[in-house]
Amino acid sequence: MRSVIRIFAVFLLLATTGSGLRAKTATSPPASGPRFVTFQPGGFTEINQKLKVNVVFVGFERGTGPQQIDDARFRQFLPAGARTPNLLKGEWLGNSFDYNYRIVYANTAYENSFFAFLTANRHTECVVTYAQEYYNRSLRIP
Repeated sequence: MRSVIRIFAVFLLLATTGSGLRAKTATSPPASGPRFVTFQPGGFTEINQKLKVNVVFVGFERGTGPQQIDDARFRQFLPAGARTPNLLKGEWLGNSFDYNYRIVYANTAYENSFFAFLTANRHTECVVTYAQEYYNRSLRIP
């Protein structure tokens, strides 16, 4: 009885999958080929991407003073977007980007921790002149 159940199970499996019961026919690809949505063969297409850019100020405060950051003035120097050039051929590659900037100021606890880390891990033999001046300043470290 077990052998009959096994044969019936194999037959049922073959019948449900279609394997072995009928010859499979090869399907031919569509005559027109696949349809491209983004790319057009032989044509130029520019793909645009909107990017979110976070600008984080550490050690600076918002404001209009000499040591502060004026958000509106800072934003006027940021590019609204960019395109990728092929420098060898002098043409565009087809990538373009629109930037959406978010300006953030680090809180005092983060600033103190960050500058303490820099001070503890600096290598005096690798510091260039402008960085040395930076380290010589009072960095709000208690």
